[in-house]
Amino acid sequence: MIPRGTSVMELRLEGGEREVVQDTVIYGNRKFTGDIGDEDDDTQPESNGQWKKYFLKDMDEAHQVVCMKKINGDAAHFSGRIRDGQFYLIVGTKNVHMIIREEKDIDKYTGDRYTFAKVVARCVWDTLPALGDKHYRFLQKFLHLTNCTAICEILQPENQHIMNLSALEKPRLHVLGFTPPAGDEDPTSLVAFPPHHTLHLLSCLGLTVPAHTVIQAEDVQRHREEIRQGKHGYREEGEVLYFLDESEKTIGLVKTKTVWYIMLRALREKVAYAFHKSRQQQQHNAEKCISGAHRGLKRLNKWLLFSESCLEEWKKTCIILHYMDSRRN
Repeated sequence: MIPRGTSVMELRLEGGEREVVQDTVIYGNRKFTGDIGDEDDDTQPESNGQWKKYFLKDMDEAHQVVCMKKINGDAAHFSGRIRDGQFYLIVGTKNVHMIIREEKDIDKYTGDRYTFAKVVARCVWDTLPALGDKHYRFLQKFLHLTNCTAICEILQPENQHIMNLSALEKPRLHVLGFTPPAGDEDPTSLVAFPPHHTLHLLSCLGLTVPAHTVIQAEDVQRHREEIRQGKHGYREEGEVLYFLDESEKTIGLVKTKTVWYIMLRALREKVAYAFHKSRQQQQHNAEKCISGAHRGLKRLNKWLLFSESCLEEWKKTCIILHYMDSRRN
C-alpha cells in the first residue's frame, strides 16, 4: 500500500544521453487506524480490532510499546536533498508538496491548491534555521544521506480543531519521527528508527516533539483503557501507540483517543450541521436537532461504555452548545 502524499522528483541529468533519474522524496506513514471512533472523518473502522490488519507482524511479537501524545493539528512532511552543493527542502501536507531552495521560492507556487502547503513551508522554513547553523547542517546531511521523510503535525491558531490553540501567536511545528525511504516491498519496520530514540535526537537538535512514555506490551490494553478515560491527560486528543519487537523495529501503530475528545468532536459535527441547516431553512426546529444529536451520543455509548449519568451530562452539554450556536445565527 502506497502512503498518501507520496511524491517523486524527476531529475534530467545533463550529459551525452541526458539520463533521467526518479527519486521518491516524500514517503509518509503507511495506513494505520484504531477502534471505532478513533478516526476524525467518516471512514471509521468496520469493527474494533481492525487495526491489527495493518501490522507487519502479529502483535504478540511486540515487546514494548512507545506511547506518543497525539497532536491535534494538521499533517505535514518534509525531506531534503543536496544537489550541486545546494540544499533543497521538500515540504508540504498530505497530497500537496513543493520544493524550495530559498524562502522566496514559496511564493512561486500559486493557486488555492498550495494555500495550506505554503503555511507548512513557511513554518518549516522558520523552524529549521532557528536550530542554529550546526544543528541545521547536521539535519540537512541527515535528510540527504538517509532519504527519510520527517512526519510532523503543525498547530495553527487560525485552524483549530478541538484543542484550544488561541495562546499560539503563529503556527508551531511538532516533529514526530521519520519514515524509511521507498523501495522496500516487504518492510520490517513502519518507521526508520525506534521512535523513542528518534524523539530524543530531535529534542537534542532543538525541535519540538510530543511527550511520550514506554510501556511493556502486556500492559497495552490497560493503558488504552486509561487513555480512553482521560487518566493520562483529560483534555487531550489521545495517543498513538508504536508496537516494537525485540529488535526495536516498529511492527504496528494504533491510535487511541479520549472519550472527552470523541464526544466533543461528535457534538461539534452535530452543532455545525444544525447551524448549516438553520441557515438554509426559515423554520429551524431546535428540538429536532437536539433529539438527533442525543441519539448519536447514545449510539457512541454502545462501544464507549460510560455510565448513564455521564451520558446525561453529555446530553446537557449538547443542549448548551446548540443554543449558544443558535444565538450566533
